Amino acid sequence: MFREIDIMIDELRIIGACRIGKMISKDELLHVRRLNIAHDFIKVLKYTSATKALNYFTKQFVELRQARQFIIEWIDYLDMVAILGNNMTSSFIIFPINLKQAHDKMQEEYRNHKRALCNEQIMAISLDLNKKLAYSDKEYLIRLPRDSFEIGNEGSILRHCVDSYIESMAKKQTIILLVRKISEPDKPYYTVEYNNQMVRQCRGFCNANAPAEVTKFLEKWLKEIKHDEIDTITV
Repeated sequence: MFREIDIMIDELRIIGACRIGKMISKDELLHVRRLNIAHDFIKVLKYTSATKALNYFTKQFVELRQARQFIIEWIDYLDMVAILGNNMTSSFIIFPINLKQAHDKMQEEYRNHKRALCNEQIMAISLDLNKKLAYSDKEYLIRLPRDSFEIGNEGSILRHCVDSYIESMAKKQTIILLVRKISEPDKPYYTVEYNNQMVRQCRGFCNANAPAEVTKFLEKWLKEIKHDEIDTITV
């Protein structure tokens, strides 16, 4: 059979990943090839059989051009479900009727999980570094977030990906700071990543670059702080 279909490396790996008694058939293997998902299909086999996985693809009416995007989203969903300790023997969980809806819901749960895990470290870092990094003038202020949930809220309101930096900040690999207008101190405005004695990025709503007045404020701030007292690990 291997010679007949001129089997490829990833397809051999799929066969190796199949559980005993749940071997993939030749037709199923060729179906995986047509969908062009062999590399990612291996990861799905941690959670279900090849037959059930391909049946799920069929029920979801996955077209050839959508197959790769679909399986990546499915794997991401399954990994989050497993990390959060859900029942991985339940077909209702493994094969959601609406994958996108289930993925988005699980993603929010996973984000909250990560925020909770990192919250203590973030709070300690903020308490220590805010004394060294907080600064203000007549127009703007800059400070550290109070906790990991405030970072998450910042990303949600400004619609950028600062939430993905929570773990890095908890490990002291980078520092996230919040820029606010003095007139609106609790309203998200711009978000800063500081590391290696410089502003690595400053992003506003939908990843907008900082305007000239915010850039000038950050330049003044950089001159005021004592960089050698900031303990971060450059990565």
